[in-house]
Amino acid sequence: MPEGIAFVSIAVADMQAARRLWVEQFGLTILDERTGADPGQAELWYIAPDDITEQLLLGTPGAATGRLHFVELRNPGPPI
Repeated sequence: MPEGIAFVSIAVADMQAARRLWVEQFGLTILDERTGADPGQAELWYIAPDDITEQLLLGTPGAATGRLHFVELRNPGPPI
């Protein structure tokens, strides 16, 4: 039986808005940040590497699982 979700990846149009909500309002901790293209992630999502502009990995303080991985896209599609 799984003990929790390891991580969820979420595409965003505005990383600063995501950071304000999840870090400043909800208190999640920044675990890692990356700026620029990511060929590996792009391959998983079937997009061009330079379509990724920024990434942010967040976690709940003290929790071993449950990471949120935000990926800012240069030209995001409509929200769903």
